[in-house]
Amino acid sequence: MNIGDIIAKRRKESNFSQEQLAEAAEISQSYISRIELGKEKPSFELLERIAVALNCELFIDLVPIGEQRRLFTPDEYPVEDNAALQTSTPTWLTLENARALTIFGIAYQKLEIEKNTLSTAELKALEGIIETCLSLITPKGGE
Repeated sequence: MNIGDIIAKRRKESNFSQEQLAEAAEISQSYISRIELGKEKPSFELLERIAVALNCELFIDLVPIGEQRRLFTPDEYPVEDNAALQTSTPTWLTLENARALTIFGIAYQKLEIEKNTLSTAELKALEGIIETCLSLITPKGGE
């Protein structure tokens, strides 16, 4: 099941039409349709807005544990457009590592903000995110 299938399923469970979800997430209905059909890959920011509109947790309800790495693949979410990152990035930090650190930073912020309110499922999802990040920044072949 891909992210579009999951969004469609959650939308239907919430009794939302594509138009209602689009309005709540502040995007077009046609874009929601293309996401659900797997023709578009939404940005992380857009996925967050969809999760809020569906009243669900992004990494628990929309992105299954273990699927985070597929969501954040290098070609889909380029970091090189960020000029500030380019000028301040140490030379040892690859783009893939920068992406992993970004994902980790988001997960860490969630933990800091909601540390007293995280459920067991949320903690497990956060653990999956951290494991994914670590696998991205760990050199291949034990280098």
